[in-house]
Amino acid sequence: MERRVGLICALASSTIWGLTIIYWKALASIDPLVVTLYRVFFVAFTLLFAVLIKYSKEDVKKILRNRANVMALVIGGILISAGWGINIWGVKVNEILQISLGFYLEPVLISAMGIILLKEMFKPYLRVTFLFALAGIGVMAAAYGRIPLFALGLAGSYAAYALVKRKTDIPVFLALFFESALLLPLVIPLLIWLEAGRRGALAQGQAWQLVLLLFIGVVTAAPLGLFAIAARKASFTVLGMTAYIDPTIILLLGIFLYKEAVNSYQLIGRLLIWLGLMAFTIGQYREHKTGRGHEKAG
Repeated sequence: MERRVGLICALASSTIWGLTIIYWKALASIDPLVVTLYRVFFVAFTLLFAVLIKYSKEDVKKILRNRANVMALVIGGILISAGWGINIWGVKVNEILQISLGFYLEPVLISAMGIILLKEMFKPYLRVTFLFALAGIGVMAAAYGRIPLFALGLAGSYAAYALVKRKTDIPVFLALFFESALLLPLVIPLLIWLEAGRRGALAQGQAWQLVLLLFIGVVTAAPLGLFAIAARKASFTVLGMTAYIDPTIILLLGIFLYKEAVNSYQLIGRLLIWLGLMAFTIGQYREHKTGRGHEKAG
């Protein structure tokens, strides 16, 4: 039963993450910076209620008393906000296919950072993955006539965020609340300045778009909550495979709903990256299975 709940939550979280592209597209008339700032604000506001219900004052004080935690949360907040901004900006300027590519590349880049910065073992399956990924990026860069900066920026910001998260042991919702809340002293004055200068959502958006902005915190927190449940209840294989659902949904939406142009070179580049991801997924699955076998033997 638990595995089934985990599978459902994993599928739901990935599907919602993929479909949020439609949400960002609906807000495309509003400056991406403004949408990102409101996202930070409403995520903090939304999660405040969850934090007040679930955690005690002592839990909160314990985190804030640790300077290393606070620093990691601030850096994490900046990085995840950058990822949000790149995502929203890419959708606005019709680079949805690059956004999809960025999410495909994220796990590969996380592994690369682990090898370079944390001195993790450069395993054979990772070498195959990186070889295919670099070949794919090279082919796509040639096809675009430029480096896919949105894809690399998105993958890089989220990979760096994952690296920072490894240095803390704070529950998901509590961490995201602080990552957003600690940026509010910068976010709120910026929003007031932009709105006062008629460069904010009130000047650029219609009434229905302002309603969408009000729910932007829920749209961000809901799939995260589902994934947190999935991470506890689903198998490693399920988590690994469902991670590719959202970028695939984004890719399909970009091609079939928003009619972004895709040529044979871009498809070849993506095919190379997918082959690398297959090697990555199989390698991680075998590693996890071997690790569980050792645990049982022990």
